[in-house]
Amino acid sequence: MMPEERKMRFGEFLDIVERKRAASGVFYVQKQCSNLTEEFPQLLKDVDAHIPWMTEALGKDPDAVNFWMGESAAVTSLHKDHYENLYCVISGEKHFILLPPTDRPFIPYEHFPPATYKVNEDGSYNVIDMQNAEKETTNLNDVVRSQRGTLDSTGSSEP
Repeated sequence: MMPEERKMRFGEFLDIVERKRAASGVFYVQKQCSNLTEEFPQLLKDVDAHIPWMTEALGKDPDAVNFWMGESAAVTSLHKDHYENLYCVISGEKHFILLPPTDRPFIPYEHFPPATYKVNEDGSYNVIDMQNAEKETTNLNDVVRSQRGTLDSTGSSEP
């Protein structure tokens, strides 16, 4: 199940996360493909594009540098990533459940058709079959490393 995606200005998102403005839903910035360097270049002066010891350990520069930000209600389902990950928490707490790839045979797993939530004007949600729907892309990770194939689920706490 994929979350609903909304396009908004980053300032509007911050107002919602900081509770300056009320809005229904669970809000977070999350996108792959190096969104930090490609979509938030203003933040690059405050963070390193790569961490030298991780680059040395992997023997190469990172494939992507992603920026995720959200409120405590933003939780990911258990999944596996196909890349090495390094999570750097800037504020608040991030809670991890990390299971080694060797645990995979003991975890119940089923295949489901892709779907996403879509909010209605009254604040209720519908589940949309993604195989038959248009997809809209939004322009809108202490340090924890999870290796390729590690099953993980994450959630956040308020700062």
